[in-house]
Amino acid sequence: LLRAKPRNQFVAQLCGAVVAIFLNVGLFILFTSASPCILYPPETGECTYGAPSVSAWAAVASAVVAPKLPIPSSSGYTAIGLGIASVVSVIVKHLWIPKKYWHWVPNWNAVGLAFVTPQVYYAIAMGAGSIFNYVWAKRSPVGFDMYMFAVAVSGPIRWQLAVASGWSAFLMTLFA
Repeated sequence: LLRAKPRNQFVAQLCGAVVAIFLNVGLFILFTSASPCILYPPETGECTYGAPSVSAWAAVASAVVAPKLPIPSSSGYTAIGLGIASVVSVIVKHLWIPKKYWHWVPNWNAVGLAFVTPQVYYAIAMGAGSIFNYVWAKRSPVGFDMYMFAVAVSGPIRWQLAVASGWSAFLMTLFA
């Protein structure tokens, strides 16, 4: 997509991952010390910061350490069925579906992400972004090809809102 050499991409991602390890641990300690409800939610379930996948990973962690599996058997069967369906769809896609129809095969990473995020607004945002990109690509394919990644990754309004909300949350936590 970026027309960069794979080695350069690997080194850049490795550098980013090394920095992110220390930065994320520090931010996690900062946020959880200022708002313990992130790790220990109150009975009401309200917390200052929404962490979309924390509840899912907390459920996984409790299920792993529990002596008896605390989920219904129907959930287990559904997970096994979806896992088999994803493997079968990838095999069918690569063996029998022509490449021009591959975009109709579901992306199982997106389906899995939908199961991990319990909040509705993430799905709404992804749907709105998908519709916007579809319309943009149909109306102006050249502009879409040139600017889509820049707008999606660091669009001016989105970037300013993300930076502002990130800094405000950081400062609120720091001074709490």
